[in-house]
Amino acid sequence: MSGPKVVLWRPMYNQIGHRMLAEGGARVTVVDSSDQGKVIAEIGDADALWVRTPERVTPELIDAAGSLVCISTSGFGTDNIPIDAATQNGILCFNHLGFGRTPVAEHSLMFMLAVLKNLLWCDRSTRD
Repeated sequence: MSGPKVVLWRPMYNQIGHRMLAEGGARVTVVDSSDQGKVIAEIGDADALWVRTPERVTPELIDAAGSLVCISTSGFGTDNIPIDAATQNGILCFNHLGFGRTPVAEHSLMFMLAVLKNLLWCDRSTRD
């Protein structure tokens, strides 16, 4: 007997996640395309869909999923999943709370320091 099928709509940022799923017994399929038709072709017998922002799940994709149990998204919120359509089909939806929080905070601080220290002006002046 084979394990659950997990469709990844776009690869994970860290390929270790793919390996962890496979080591856990999942059959992992990656669809690295914005073409929703390619996802629909893979989703029919899938148990889980992991979708990376900015891709957007549609009600048509959910209707094409015969045995989908859950949809997971990377990013804040679940705006890229039609929750009503998923709920009507008994599909659990969730996101990765806190995903990206540290890099966003680091970049915010970096830009604040760049403004405070006139980094752009200094860079332009140095290049001139």
